[in-house]
Amino acid sequence: MNAEEMPKRTTIRVPDTLVAEIERWAKARGQGFATICALAVEKGVQQARESGEIPPEEPLAKSSEKEAS
Repeated sequence: MNAEEMPKRTTIRVPDTLVAEIERWAKARGQGFATICALAVEKGVQQARESGEIPPEEPLAKSSEKEAS
């Protein structure tokens, strides 16, 4: 696994009411709090991508196209 594939570590602030729900979700799934947070972020990003809220990635220009411009 190279550096680009390694999960990134970050810190977020979560309201207490949301923490309680994440803890219940984690317990119900038998998983850790951080795992469920990552799952929730992944689901949120997927939903935003599917709704068009996140624009698609720009295709990388080929080096020959860059040289021509």
